[in-house]
Amino acid sequence: MSGIKRNKQQKQTGVRTQRSELSVASLVLYDSRRRILLQHRTDDALYYPGFWAFFGGRIEEGEAPEEAVCREAIEELDFQVKSPAAFNVYDIQTKDFRLTLHVFLNPLDRPKRCLKLLEGKGWGWFAPQQLTTLKTVPHDRGILRDIFTSLGWSEQSCAFLK
Repeated sequence: MSGIKRNKQQKQTGVRTQRSELSVASLVLYDSRRRILLQHRTDDALYYPGFWAFFGGRIEEGEAPEEAVCREAIEELDFQVKSPAAFNVYDIQTKDFRLTLHVFLNPLDRPKRCLKLLEGKGWGWFAPQQLTTLKTVPHDRGILRDIFTSLGWSEQSCAFLK
């Protein structure tokens, strides 16, 4: 299991500095039915192939995390994020790489059919209890717990992710 350090204050322009270090911006879309929209990664994805994960990607050189998450939303979902809400920054160390993950939240008040899946092999809305059997990126479970708690979703919802 990877180690996660939470850092609410960290703000930086992120770039990949070495093969083993990545800076990523992720967008977590949620709806009024207390579900999260996740992407099913392709089997040839560089990181976590075949896993369910947040939408998003690498922060390009000179790009702010907010700019990256807006760009990624267009590239992956054809979705214009007007003002993404910065949620948290996570420093994650795995056996293969160190990841600085900038997480942004955005409510989605329209049907999924208004979006277009442009990357990945699938997507879906998931309630917290559905995540227990889903093959998700390991460090995303702790982040999801943080998100559910922040959104005021029940403790019972968060218990599914332990």
